[in-house]
Amino acid sequence: MSPEHMRGRVGDARADLYSLAVLLYEALTGELPWPGGDFGELLRGKQFVRAAPVTTSVPEVGPGLAAILSQALEPRPGHRQASAAAMLAQLRDPDSVPPRDPELTRRWWHRDWRPAAATLAIVAALSLIGGTVWLAHRRIAEADADRAVEAGQRIAAPGAHTASGAAARR
Repeated sequence: MSPEHMRGRVGDARADLYSLAVLLYEALTGELPWPGGDFGELLRGKQFVRAAPVTTSVPEVGPGLAAILSQALEPRPGHRQASAAAMLAQLRDPDSVPPRDPELTRRWWHRDWRPAAATLAIVAALSLIGGTVWLAHRRIAEADADRAVEAGQRIAAPGAHTASGAAARR
């Protein structure tokens, strides 16, 4: 299952290419492309970790085929081959496919999501502070109203007009 399907999104041909690449990787290496002992680790790996290069397990695989599989196993659909025809063209001439940058095997989450995570944390903190201030203001207003009632004063809601008050103003 592709990462986009795991998130409940609709997939396209790139999701099928992802599944094909998983099968090819497993056929070549005898193992899944992601580390993980349990199902949860496997799910996190599929969504946030780029697959280990096939040459890690099988060094005899050419760099072109390794690059094709790495591209098809990208967690983000936009970084995979656009269509089966594009992948087939690469497979017909794997030597023309440039090798993937080894840096791409790092977790992409750290690079791409760090600003969004920081923004989310700031928004959450501001929401918490704003909610706390609002709640404190509300409790103070209720305490003032309770003291006024105990003192025997009549309190009208803001903007409310009583019939006797309106008649007195005329």
